[in-house]
Amino acid sequence: MIKRYGVIYIGSNKCELVVGQRGKGGVNILDRAMYPIDLGSQTFARGKIDYASVIALSKIINDYLAVAKSSDVSEIDIVGTSALREARNRAYVLEQLRIFTGGHVVRLLTREEEVALGLRYMVFTGGPGIIDEKTDNLLSVISSGNITMAVAEKGKIVNLHHSDMGYLKMRELFRSVEESSTHYETLLSDYIAIRSRVIAESIGGRSIERLTIASHDVDVVAGLCGIPAGEDGCYHVPKKAFSTLRDDVEGLGVRQIMKKYPRLNHFQAETLRHTLLLYLRLMKEAHAPELTLIGMNIGDALMNFKFNVTRDRELQEWIEESAYLSVQSLARKFHTDTNHTKMVEVLANRLFNALKGKYQMKNEDAWVMSLAAQLLDIGQFVGESDQGAMARDLISRSDIIGLGAAEKRVIGSIVYGVRQFPYEMSVFDGVLSPEESLRVSKLVAILKLAQTLDKSRKQKISKLRCHLDEKEFVVTATTGKNIQLEKYFFQLNRDALKKVFGLEAKLRIKRTSL
Repeated sequence: MIKRYGVIYIGSNKCELVVGQRGKGGVNILDRAMYPIDLGSQTFARGKIDYASVIALSKIINDYLAVAKSSDVSEIDIVGTSALREARNRAYVLEQLRIFTGGHVVRLLTREEEVALGLRYMVFTGGPGIIDEKTDNLLSVISSGNITMAVAEKGKIVNLHHSDMGYLKMRELFRSVEESSTHYETLLSDYIAIRSRVIAESIGGRSIERLTIASHDVDVVAGLCGIPAGEDGCYHVPKKAFSTLRDDVEGLGVRQIMKKYPRLNHFQAETLRHTLLLYLRLMKEAHAPELTLIGMNIGDALMNFKFNVTRDRELQEWIEESAYLSVQSLARKFHTDTNHTKMVEVLANRLFNALKGKYQMKNEDAWVMSLAAQLLDIGQFVGESDQGAMARDLISRSDIIGLGAAEKRVIGSIVYGVRQFPYEMSVFDGVLSPEESLRVSKLVAILKLAQTLDKSRKQKISKLRCHLDEKEFVVTATTGKNIQLEKYFFQLNRDALKKVFGLEAKLRIKRTSL
């Protein structure tokens, strides 16, 4: 068991160390240190990080490692986010950091990992009210490089949208016109409106009762509004107080903002307008009476989930349930036949359960298969030609909570494989690893049979039983209707089961009275 744990977080404008241990009812922070850096400005403005910054960062990390060692930590992680992740020379930077820190590897959080971590931390910190099962809420995680917006319906996320327009990235994008433009804030507002328009579509006709934002330096915004932290540790800022602050800084330059608010450092003053405009846009879309702010810290988030195993498991289940609902929402967006896809999922799970023991498939495989079943038909929305490839591309480009690029690649490959006829495992050569290819092929073979059993899309089968022996896989379908179409396509598609499992699939019909 880990007694003490340390995190070194490399962000866009700071490198931070957090050391903690499990405490009674939570985590006790034993040490914390922060040093300002400017990796975000370099990456977002020039696309790469200079060598001098790598040397300076290495020294900071080595100092932090020494502190962690003196604190007797049993495990330490070094993580980076968008500033490192989006640098064109990140491979060189990571290698130099490894060499200069004595072999310590910096782990880059993927965009999807960062989003899931932020949302989980938001719920962990803000409590059950953040995902109230009786209301619809809008959740947003804002970092220096990115913004994520999620619509939570009755406690589960059903729509997710990601945009690379964090407050620092916007600052660097429009730095050259900030001083020369007399309508700079109008320019920013229009840009934010264009990039966030999809969130209005996601909200639809829902009545959003709560808007919650997790971000860095929320204490600064709340402090300028005159709002102290509540008993829950969050800042509850009324719409009027926020609007007053927004009006007070409108048209002010960085120096004027620092003069008006001496507590702000230069970086905070530089990004204040960008942050406020992002908040304002979200408030406009949500129509919420107040803004709930939660301080976001990657180091603290990793620390909490390292030690709070039970709560972490609960939040992971919440992510998985939200992923399923998000996939269903995506399927509806492309006008799929929901009755058909649900039936295919049910049939596929029955086939899967009959095969999983002998062929060593896991519960995670069943979950991935269920997600793929919901998305089998999304390619039809684009056109009949090459539906599998279209569906695969749509899946890879969609924002789905809890699913990273690797998971979306696997699900997209499953959908693509189901649409291939005749099916050959070689279609994944060069796309998937051998292990992924085998996993995908098993799920493709099962789904190909399942979707044939509802080929008419009329849910004619009332019951399905499976019998497995050494050479045969006998599927007995109970129905009171004519299923000749299903029987014909079952025969056409059973070759995938033979190629992957070495089984001969047979369909038997058990008739019931109408």
